[in-house]
Amino acid sequence: MVIAIIIANVIVIFSEEYSKHSVSLWALNITAATASILCIIVICKYGIQGLHGKSYLFLALGVISWFSADFTLLYNIMHWD
Repeated sequence: MVIAIIIANVIVIFSEEYSKHSVSLWALNITAATASILCIIVICKYGIQGLHGKSYLFLALGVISWFSADFTLLYNIMHWD
């Protein structure tokens, strides 16, 4: 995980100045998509029964909401540029 964070930050830092905003938005979307997929895998593996299952479900819903917000921002920025 730390290596992935370092790679994403290096890509953003060393990107061209005019495309730095787009590159950072893509990195945010890739991160959010990865987290959403991992949350779905956890829910499929452990289910939603019990207290921990419900907490996994609501965590997944929050992460998926984060991904949809980042994706909407990326779409709007790319659509208007």
